[in-house]
Amino acid sequence: MTPVWVPVRWAQACCRKKIQDAGLSQISVTNSAINNLPPDVDLVITHRDLTERAMRQVPQAQHISLTNFLDSGLYTSLTERLVAAQRILKTK
Repeated sequence: MTPVWVPVRWAQACCRKKIQDAGLSQISVTNSAINNLPPDVDLVITHRDLTERAMRQVPQAQHISLTNFLDSGLYTSLTERLVAAQRILKTK
């Protein structure tokens, strides 16, 4: 299971729905305080003002910075990238 962390509950719900609708059931989407990020998180989405702090907390994770959590286009684009990555993994 690939953990994805999203800091705002609405954004988390939007991201989770898009990922589930894409059939990526192995990916879990959660939210928590930056100080409580689990060490096994793979992807962290934060407001650009918090990205540095999140990177210090979990430097091994991929980080996406944004300025507007309500931009559903970001979550659509991310879901498309995750689907493409899943296809590549299945062909290997």
